[in-house]
Amino acid sequence: MPKPEKHPEPLPPSSQGSNVPAPKSKHQSLYVVPPLLVRAKSLRILVVDDHEGVRKQIGALLRREAGFEVISEAANGVEAVRYATEFQPDVIVLDITMPVLGGIAAAVRIRRAAPKSKIVFLSQHDSEKIAQAALATGALGYVTKVAVSTDLIAAVKAVLEGKKFVSKFSGSDSRERKFWIFFP
Repeated sequence: MPKPEKHPEPLPPSSQGSNVPAPKSKHQSLYVVPPLLVRAKSLRILVVDDHEGVRKQIGALLRREAGFEVISEAANGVEAVRYATEFQPDVIVLDITMPVLGGIAAAVRIRRAAPKSKIVFLSQHDSEKIAQAALATGALGYVTKVAVSTDLIAAVKAVLEGKKFVSKFSGSDSRERKFWIFFP
């Protein structure tokens, strides 16, 4: 009659998943359970802009960063408030100039509805006065659209650490420029 196959006994629960071996008894084999592979929590981002093409480009830029997940998009401030309330994102990338409800007014409402969400304004306005008004809502970031390819990821990372991030201003409002550069 064949001998039954002997399997090692698992370690006690307090030792499982640890690299510290449990004491061996003379009757027990060492059986180490590998640490569980836990998927790192992704950063949940809401993108808000009234131009669909801009939303798509911003979403694509954010998705290229490891651990960033665009969970939804909104086309105006009213949708932004509704989605922020519903999804409670970690970060909201919020345009300033939008129909129905502008970004600054939406940010005030979002701060009440989703107080843990960090706001990064994204704007065509290359204006310190507008940036100050935007940041007065409690937002920590202000990125100009002409600097989005170089500044947006850094701004998102900074606001997550509770730091302010503001793009450098050129002195002229970017609406006067005849080009938008999103990606290098």
